[in-house]
Amino acid sequence: MSEIKYEIPHKIIKENILDRVDYRILYGLCEGMTYKEIAEYAGVSEKVVNDRIASLEDAKILIRRSFPLIDISRIWNHIYFAQVKLQLAAPVRIAGIPSPPAWEVILSRFQEVSREKFKRLVRFAMIPFGTEYDVILLVTAQSLDEYSKFFSDLQKETNIERVWGSEAVPLAGIYFNPVAIPPPEEIETSAKQVLKSKYIKSIM
Repeated sequence: MSEIKYEIPHKIIKENILDRVDYRILYGLCEGMTYKEIAEYAGVSEKVVNDRIASLEDAKILIRRSFPLIDISRIWNHIYFAQVKLQLAAPVRIAGIPSPPAWEVILSRFQEVSREKFKRLVRFAMIPFGTEYDVILLVTAQSLDEYSKFFSDLQKETNIERVWGSEAVPLAGIYFNPVAIPPPEEIETSAKQVLKSKYIKSIM
């Protein structure tokens, strides 16, 4: 595999969900290009761009065509990474949740307990590896009290054992940007190399 210049885009190739034009349209949207600029970049007409965007929306790949990109560190007073330890070890078990736990069930339960606060405060949920913690939540809050009260309410109604929080401190020139995908050139080069290699037989 030494001939592969970039990491292999497994999802794009295996799921066959995007072609070159789709990907370039997505990249153009992420980069704030106009539809005319996207059409030129993707080598298609503006009508094709509109049609493809509609298809990407139908497929739930594109969640929203355009929205303001705001640096949350300038708006929220605090950004926390909350490491959550669940009571999953014997003898404590949760009815209906297999081991290893079904994370979507756990997170759904979190939302049920405090749906409005969860939607307002939790930006992202992650499953960590190599630690004793089971879930990491990216939480934005205006005060430590708001953050603490949120987890206090969750602990009363769910199987949370403890929460260890860290606050993100924005540094000069660093801002929060959740909208980014690899450059199309990297994806296209890698895909071409994969298609020419024997590896493609094992993932198709």
